[in-house]
Amino acid sequence: MGKKGLKWKTKIGYGLCTGAETIPYNLIAIYFVFFLTDVVGLRAYMAGVIAFVVILWDAVICPVVGGLSDRYVTEKGRRLPWLKFSLLPLAVSICLMFFPFVIDNTLLQSLYYILVTMLVCLCYTAFIVPYFALGAEITSDYSQRNVLRFYSMFLYYPIFLFTASGPMVIWDLAADAGYTDRQAWGFIGLVFGLLLAAICGIGVFLIRNCEKDTLKNAIEANKTRVKHNMFKIWGHCLRIKSFKKIVIWIFLFMFGFSTIETVIVYFMTHNVNMTETQQATFWVVYVLFIVCLLPVVTPLCNKFGKKPILLAAMLPGIVLGFVLFFTGINSIVVVYLYASTVALSSSVFFTYYIGCAYDCVEIDEFLSGERKGGSIISLATFAQQMGSAIAMPFTGILLEFAGYNGMAETQTEGALRGILSLSTLIPAVLLLAAFLFLLTYPVTRNKYELLCRELENKRNGKAYSTVGFENIL
Repeated sequence: MGKKGLKWKTKIGYGLCTGAETIPYNLIAIYFVFFLTDVVGLRAYMAGVIAFVVILWDAVICPVVGGLSDRYVTEKGRRLPWLKFSLLPLAVSICLMFFPFVIDNTLLQSLYYILVTMLVCLCYTAFIVPYFALGAEITSDYSQRNVLRFYSMFLYYPIFLFTASGPMVIWDLAADAGYTDRQAWGFIGLVFGLLLAAICGIGVFLIRNCEKDTLKNAIEANKTRVKHNMFKIWGHCLRIKSFKKIVIWIFLFMFGFSTIETVIVYFMTHNVNMTETQQATFWVVYVLFIVCLLPVVTPLCNKFGKKPILLAAMLPGIVLGFVLFFTGINSIVVVYLYASTVALSSSVFFTYYIGCAYDCVEIDEFLSGERKGGSIISLATFAQQMGSAIAMPFTGILLEFAGYNGMAETQTEGALRGILSLSTLIPAVLLLAAFLFLLTYPVTRNKYELLCRELENKRNGKAYSTVGFENIL
């Protein structure tokens, strides 16, 4: 928990483990509803309902996994055993999610996709929540935590690139080879299941000793810990005003961003008539832009703090979203312009929203004397998943209301207008609300460092003060 620099193995290994977040999350967020409507043949509202049930399930189990991982303290580790045990089931369940089963009964078909995707989400959460919580235990230094998140997201986006563009490429190649659409998506599930197992297997191996320095203290603290029920722990965490503001901000941002993410394939396919190759190229440019951006953003966050950089990153996309709803997006050039603002806000958000939750771990310890990193991180992840859970059925229902038909050759003017609204106006309103909430978040770098200094005094039984950071408690 000290302020010493992190080893390269820790940074690279921790970064590689982000594959367990990148691959399942983006396959579901970008392609799952599209897969159900345009490949499986389900109605848009039904696809949205399935996505809602699945992600709501994921959101509900997040706090449970977080609480359990806080209590799970053994000689072999606290968070790492969760990563090891959930990795292989996660890879297998991704293969099953796209496996080319042919089920003639619509109800049974829908039930299959609900159950198998719930399995994906269970394994995903069992890996990701302890993985995020692990970051708060590797180091307590403000800058080192930002560096750790930088490595995670710097490696996230190359994996994201393949996850976002790869399905279209594999689909196109499989079609040229004479395979059906369902068989092509079976190959997609297999490729990404194997990729996840390989990347995260290497990552877990590299960080296998990262808990060694903190495990002894965790074991001793666990012996004297008062065993509260999970609901009481969650309630205590949410009574921290700084953390409550972060949770609401995360929810609103994810609602807005997930609306764009869910509808983007529809928009590129129907509104702009982009081919599979053009869409794959789009994702390459999108990711390259972010990868070039992150090395610039991280030093700025270390110098000025996360909050002002997050606010600055959100503003261009909000403004352009309102403008483009009225002017329309009539060319690929404008698509790239708007996508650059979305990439800016989303990349900074996904890099540092967990960092904001990390800050609240120390706030909670100062107030309660206990480290409940798993519970705090899982509640932040719960807010993220709830934003996505609501956005998916919201998008599916509005597409249905607008007259979208996945089996039709061309879409009606009303359907195209509905897709435009879901791409611009609605996300802009939600992201503006998120922006205003983040403005009220009181934690700055200086206040956090004052807190850590006084927390160290409190841990050691010395006199301590809250002068200079009273409003973040």
